[in-house]
Amino acid sequence: MIDNKDFLVRGVIKNLNIRFSLIDTTTAVNNGIILHSCSPVSAALFGKALTIAGLISPLLDKGEKYSIKWEYSGPASTILIDVDDKCKLRGIPGNPLLDNEATTENTLYGDTGRITVMKFKESKILNSGIAETAMMEIADDISYYMSTSDQIETDFYAAFKFNATPAEPVKSFNGFMIQEMPDCNLLEFDKFRQKLRTSQTIDILTDTSLSYRDKTEKIFEYLIDSSTSLNENFNLAFEKSAIPVYSCGCSFEKMKNAVLTLKKGEIMNIIQKEGAVKTSCKFCKKTYPFKEHDFDFLKQN
Repeated sequence: MIDNKDFLVRGVIKNLNIRFSLIDTTTAVNNGIILHSCSPVSAALFGKALTIAGLISPLLDKGEKYSIKWEYSGPASTILIDVDDKCKLRGIPGNPLLDNEATTENTLYGDTGRITVMKFKESKILNSGIAETAMMEIADDISYYMSTSDQIETDFYAAFKFNATPAEPVKSFNGFMIQEMPDCNLLEFDKFRQKLRTSQTIDILTDTSLSYRDKTEKIFEYLIDSSTSLNENFNLAFEKSAIPVYSCGCSFEKMKNAVLTLKKGEIMNIIQKEGAVKTSCKFCKKTYPFKEHDFDFLKQN
C-alpha cells in the first residue's frame, strides 16, 4: 500500500457560526481503489464516497462510526462506506468496472436511488435515516440528506486529479464541507455554497504544493467576498485532526462469527470437501480459512 500523506482539518468561522472540514484523501483513495481494482470511472465515484465520509468524521464522538450507503438504479449500483471518529475509512465500490457501462453521468446513476446513513457505537445503532437520492450525485445526495433529514444546512464538495500510473492512479483527491451551527448567518453560508463548485475552488483543493494550513487559508480567502466587511471581522479557527487512512477492522473472530451463521452440517460438509471454510472480507479482500480445529463443536473428543 502507498504511504500515507493525507490530512483532515476541522474548524469554525466563529462570527458566522459555520463549521467546516477540509480533507486530503489522496493516499487513502489510492489504497482503496487499488485494493478493489477500480476502473477510472469507478475510482472517481468510490474516491468521492470515501472523501465525503472522511469529511463527516469530525462530527462523530469518541467510539462512534458512520455507515453510509448510496444505492442507484444505474450502473453505479451500491457504494458502501464506513468511517469512525479517527477517520479510518473502508468501503465497497459496488461496481468496480464502470467505464464501459455508462456514457453520461445520467446513465451512470440511473433514474432512482436512495441513501442510508447509520450511526453506531459498539455495534449499537444510535440513529439512522433513509432518503431518496434527489440530486443523483454522490456529494450532492449526502448534502441533500443532511440538509433535509437532519435539518442542518450542509454542503459537500470533492475535487480530484488522476495520474496515468496504475501503481499510483490518484494525483490528488480532496474534499470540503461546510455546515451551519445555531444562529448561523445563512446568507453568507449560501454565498460559500455557490462558490464551492467553481474552477478556483478545484484549483486550490487539488494543489499538491500547499500545506494543510495554506490550503485552508486560501480557500477562505476565495470564499470571502472582498466587497463585504467580512475581511475585517472574519474569525477563523481550525486545527489538524486525525489522519485519514483506508483501514479495515475485520478480524479472525469477526469473520468466524459470520461463518457461524451457517448450519453445523453445512460447515462440516464444506470442511470435508474443501479442507476449510474460506471467507473473504468484502472491504479489504483478506481471506480467512477456518478448519475443523477452529470450531469447538467440531473438535474430536
